[in-house]
Amino acid sequence: MRSSELYECHLKDVDGLLCFEIKDGKTASSKRNVPLHNHLLEWLKEGGSLPNIGSGFNWASPTKSEFNKAFNRFSDTYLLKKHDISEDAGTLSHHSFRHGMSTRLFEAGYSELEVAHVVGHSSETVGKTETAKTYIKNASLSVLQDRINSIEAISLPSIRDAI
Repeated sequence: MRSSELYECHLKDVDGLLCFEIKDGKTASSKRNVPLHNHLLEWLKEGGSLPNIGSGFNWASPTKSEFNKAFNRFSDTYLLKKHDISEDAGTLSHHSFRHGMSTRLFEAGYSELEVAHVVGHSSETVGKTETAKTYIKNASLSVLQDRINSIEAISLPSIRDAI
């Protein structure tokens, strides 16, 4: 998810599947439900940080922009350096995790279209035939959940220890 999407998302239960509901975003394709990786769900529960159904996170930052800056400072100081978490190359930011997830899905054998469905890219931006652009629809939430959970979880510190 983009940091702006994370800032404004709400937890939603769709037929027993917990996901983040994104009602507004950079593009029309950004409006979607994003299932939680099982590891992330457990991490949020253990840290007492999982929002209630219908609620979002209780961020201290007053705006999306301030949230993004605060997240990057927090991430750099308390997660990346302290726990030796890194991407292989490039400047690290919240968006780096989005790039990392896309890369891991692609490396796991998912097509560009399947990766686009997970990260909220428009199917129009994916190289495919006109027939595919017209007739192939987004995957169901349970299929997206399976794709997300097929990616090996990264080791995260306890939320309580991270601060």
